[in-house]
Order: sequence, then C-alpha cells, then structure tokens
Amino acid sequence: MKTGCYGLFLTLLLFTGAAQAAEGEDLLRTVFADHGAIMLFVAPDTGDIVDVNQAAANFYDYPIDTLRHKQIQDINQLGPAEVAAERAKAEAENRNYFIFPHRLANGEMRTVEVYSSPIRLASGRVVLFSIVHDITGKHVAEQALLDYQNQLGELVARRTEEALAARNWIEWLLIGGLTLLAVVNALLVYHYIRRRQTFRARAGEIAERQKAQMALERAHAELQRFAEITAHHLQEPARRLGSYAQQLTDQLAGRIDDADVTLALNFISQQSRRLQNLLRDVQLYLVADQPRGPMAILDARTVLDQVLQRLQSRLQAAGAEVVIGALPPVQLDAPRLSDLWTVALDNALRHGVSSRPLRLEIAGDRIDNRIRYRISDNGPGIAPEYRERVFRVFERLVSTGAGTGIGLAIVRRISESAGGRAGIDETPGSGCTVWFELPGRDNA
Repeated sequence: MKTGCYGLFLTLLLFTGAAQAAEGEDLLRTVFADHGAIMLFVAPDTGDIVDVNQAAANFYDYPIDTLRHKQIQDINQLGPAEVAAERAKAEAENRNYFIFPHRLANGEMRTVEVYSSPIRLASGRVVLFSIVHDITGKHVAEQALLDYQNQLGELVARRTEEALAARNWIEWLLIGGLTLLAVVNALLVYHYIRRRQTFRARAGEIAERQKAQMALERAHAELQRFAEITAHHLQEPARRLGSYAQQLTDQLAGRIDDADVTLALNFISQQSRRLQNLLRDVQLYLVADQPRGPMAILDARTVLDQVLQRLQSRLQAAGAEVVIGALPPVQLDAPRLSDLWTVALDNALRHGVSSRPLRLEIAGDRIDNRIRYRISDNGPGIAPEYRERVFRVFERLVSTGAGTGIGLAIVRRISESAGGRAGIDETPGSGCTVWFELPGRDNA
C-alpha cells in the first residue's frame, strides 16, 4: 500500500467512527480485524498495546493474546528521547508518518513507517490507532546498520578477546564513515567548482549550470541526511557494546581472577560510553545550523534555568558558585538555545577547574541588533594563540579523555547559522570568557 493510501484509509476510518458512533466503531472493528494492513490500538499514556489484528500478529510472529499483554516499547527499539527526535524530524520534513525500527519475535529488526492518530471509542476511551508499513530494504543505510547489529550480538557472545575486537571494529567503522563523508564532500565541492568555472566560460550554458547546482544541493541534502541517520543508528551498537561488556563483567565476577580480562572489559565499557558521547555531539553538530523548533522571541533566563537544573548535580560536585546577571531576550528556537547554554556550561565545568572554588558569571549585553551572552570562569584560562583552535572540530588542548572536542564547534556553528559569532576572551583577573552572539528582539 502506498504512503498516500495509508493516510486516506486512516482518515476515512476516523471520519466513519466520528460520524456514526457505535455503528462506526463496529465498522472500524470489522475492518480492523479483517484487513490485511498491520493495525494496532495503543494506550497513549502508558504505551500498552490494547488490541491488534491478525495481520499484526502474522507480521510480529506473536500470538494476538501475547501482543495484547505487551507495550509498544517492547517492539519499538527507540528510546523516549529518540522517538521524540524522530517526531521532530517528521514535523520538520512535513510528513505525517514516523520511521522506527521494530523487533519481531525471532529478534529480527524491521524498518517500518507508522501512521498514528488518536480516536475515541464508544466507551469514551481514547486510543492511538496505528497502521504499520514494512519498508525494510527501502533504505540501504538502515539495512546495513541492522545487519551490523545482528553481527555485533553474535560477536559479544564470544570470548572477551572477541568483544575487544568488536569495540575496535565499531571505532574503525565510525572513522571510516566520517572519512568517507569528508572525501565525498571534497569531491562534490571540487566537482562544483570545476563546473562553475566551465559554465562561466560558456555564457550560453546558464541553464545547464543551474541544473548542476540543483543536483549538487540535492546530493548535499541526501549526504546530510545519511550522516544524521548513520550517527543516530550507530548509537545502538555502541550502547549494546557497553551493555554486553557489563554483562560479561557481572558474569565473570568471582569466577575468574585475570587482571587483563577485567582491564579489557573496563576499557570496552569506557570506550563505548565515549563513543556514545561522540555520536551524540556529532548529531548535534550536523543539525546545529538548522532550527529544531519555531523561531521566536525567547526568555534566555528561563531556558538557562532549565539547563542549570539538569546540571545541578555536576555544579554541586564542583562546588561551583553561579552568578547570573541581566539576560536580554533573543530570537532563536528553544532547542538550539538550550544546546548553547549546555555546551558552554559543560565546557566551563570541564576546563574551569583550578585551585580555587569554581565561580561562573553569566550575563548578556545588546550590541546593535544582536545579543552577546557571556559565560566567565575563574579557571586557568586559555592562551591567546589557542583561543581560535578550540573552536575546531575534534580539537582539544589537553589529552585528558574528557569531552569530545566538538562542543565549542557546535557553539560557533549555531551562532554563525543565526547570523552571529562566537569567541573566547580573557576573564579579568584569571580564567576565560566564552561568548556568543544571536539576533535580538525586533524593533527593541
């Protein structure tokens, strides 16, 4: 069934149910039970699967009664945050369906499109009526990642040495993917420059130049999407690697006295967490120049308070004193403003440590039609010759293992995409001040 047919089918069923009440519900139940499309009723508040049709039981390879005692989280392999991110992407792409990985009874992963809408039954209960469409094989990158996850599950079941080899394979896969992305980008840019030079020499081929430029933009958009999907789906293998390493540690505890094995397992767990953090920051960097919500005039203090609440335990552990000054309103989407505060404060907590208690001063000023926010610390500071280097991707001044080397690059990318700037100044006395500029309130 094509995408448009699913939307029309769902609309007709909902209209029938709304127009004819109990009779509409009987018709809906009849179609629900007999139709060959995969259909589910899901409780929106708990995620409990209320009912499924025979097509769903055939697809997931579970008896209907078994599915009725499961939750949708038992089938959908994305977590709450990842589901929310997929919904946000669907809204940004103006599509009325979501793409999720679903697990069958035999452990096989399937990529599906889910069309979902709330309906009210005659009993007054509101449920989500979902139609599922299997699109496995439609996206090559997703299928490759699912195949890799199956291979990873087999590798982790082997000996500890094989688990270490699997960790190395994931790292090389990421490095190879990013390298391939850089090479393809370089080839595309080179091709674009050569084409532009050729078309400038041939004034009569303007239409051909425009066609090539549009093709390049489409290729860049597809490449950007591929990079986002790759970073997103590599999170699951990294998480599973750490989970299996922990399981092996628990199972071997007290049964084997081998310091090398323990060291290897701890190293795998540590590197899997670092890989997850790296993939998270890569995702943030890739979407840093794209609004992830409505552009509006935001109260910067409200967004900052939410970030400080999330970082409260780290601030208390560092014994940090936070002093907040005036914060003028700014025009931006809320998710990216939250990312700016989070990255800047995380940077101060990681690198602002000195022999004195940490003191953070946060304030903002209006400069022409822009707002400049400042986060100052009393730490060791950064030498002037290194203040530009720290904004490069994967650039770290010290090899402590903390951080990913992408945080400040995200700050600059968000600021510049909004028409502003970002930089580092010296804090009077000692320490450094990270600042970024954003558009202010119109006509303020």
